[in-house]
Amino acid sequence: MSTLKVNELDTKSGTTITVAAGKTIAGTDIIDTAQIKASAVDTSEIAAGAVTNAKTDFQPGTTFKGDGSSADGKITLNCSQNTHGVSIQSPAHASTASYTLTLPTTDGNADEFMQTDGSGVLTFAAVASSGLNSVQVFTSTGTWTKPTGITKIIVQVQGAGGGGGGGGPSKGAGGGAGAYSQKFLDVSNTTTATATVGAAGAGGGANATGGAGGISSFVELVGSGGWTDIVGGAGGGGVQNYGAGGGGGVASDGDIHINGGGGGGNSNENNHAGGSFFSPMHYSTTSGANPPNPGTGYGGGGEGSRGTTGYSGAAGLIGVIVVTEYK
Repeated sequence: MSTLKVNELDTKSGTTITVAAGKTIAGTDIIDTAQIKASAVDTSEIAAGAVTNAKTDFQPGTTFKGDGSSADGKITLNCSQNTHGVSIQSPAHASTASYTLTLPTTDGNADEFMQTDGSGVLTFAAVASSGLNSVQVFTSTGTWTKPTGITKIIVQVQGAGGGGGGGGPSKGAGGGAGAYSQKFLDVSNTTTATATVGAAGAGGGANATGGAGGISSFVELVGSGGWTDIVGGAGGGGVQNYGAGGGGGVASDGDIHINGGGGGGNSNENNHAGGSFFSPMHYSTTSGANPPNPGTGYGGGGEGSRGTTGYSGAAGLIGVIVVTEYK
């Protein structure tokens, strides 16, 4: 048996090697990729369909090159009928991009997205919820604790209203309303805050001044958010016997400030209570209930007395703090 040594062949000689019918040459015996020039394989010499899955095995990988001019390297995956397909293409040459993306180890779950760790390793992850999440309302003093995942809040702080003045020779004056302060806060570095809700000012007894309302405030307790206390000032009490109405509270350190409306007093007239963000201004009614019924809502002033001697003023309304929470 004779032996043909491939390394003794000169590819430049034009020699043709013909294999007799029925004879084969094992590829592992003669093929060395170092001996095959890039230009030696002409696609016109390879019949369509001749290269199949069974005949290809790129180990450990392969490179799909650009054309050296303007077309970037890409892989196109056709449909079964080869009428359309999708491609994965390299970034343009100008980007000078060189990186490797490693696919996830699983196919993920429904509605997840693919993310990178910054080093090209891809994983599936759930989409974090965002936007409005929850609301906490404080009608008495307490501690706000940040729920899991919350990063931003809008705080509405309403001070309490003052009580109306009692009657003497003339009717008492109405109490002033508490102030309203609203602020948007980043609470990424805040854990808890103290929500202090102002108490309602008491209505003045016969020929007595109404009590002032309480201040409401929202103050960081644990954390390093560094924001300033948000304060809704209290409304003042109305003076008895046709005196001055209670002054409205003053807001501070919010993005929006609405000071409380002042109470009013007129000799033997229907005196009014100051209105707040959460409660409208309202008037006393001559010879109505004694003491007058409180208003509705939060932070409004109490009416002055509805009669003269022996009549009492109405209590103001408590404050409130509303915390709207966002992810």
